[in-house]
Amino acid sequence: MRAAPLLFLLWACTTTRHISQPLTARDLRELNEAMRNREVDLSYLPETSSVYEGIEGAVQVHLAPDRVRFVEDGKPRELPPLALHSLFYLSPGSPRLRGALEGAAVGAGPAVAGVAIALIIKFNCKGSCTTEEGIPAIIGLGLGAVAPIVGALIGHHDEVFLRSIR
Repeated sequence: MRAAPLLFLLWACTTTRHISQPLTARDLRELNEAMRNREVDLSYLPETSSVYEGIEGAVQVHLAPDRVRFVEDGKPRELPPLALHSLFYLSPGSPRLRGALEGAAVGAGPAVAGVAIALIIKFNCKGSCTTEEGIPAIIGLGLGAVAPIVGALIGHHDEVFLRSIR
């Protein structure tokens, strides 16, 4: 259950697109530019299988009309383009800043809720409470402060799913 906030933050820091295959010249240009100098996680369907296989941390990924080229563990590899199923990579531009801003947006909810709950407790306490009314605010503000840090560490990612039209 501890992983749920992290998974939510990762989901919030990802843009997902669906593109039909075969890729157009514009799609090839945009994807190759976006993946330049990035590690890419990709999945593909091997010719002799009905189960997708994944490759993590491929580098020098280049999409062409007739093949997908990349380097995995220092070895060049190629795939037929229609076998490619998905790409996942750190977004171009300022992905760490964007991740921090998205983390701040996600963390704002717990921060505001924590302060609001603390205020409600304080006003309903009528002098009988001690310091426990501040605990929700501390928890909420703590989550609100951690979310942008986690967002910056994760960064904003792009995920592209490729659909074959056959």
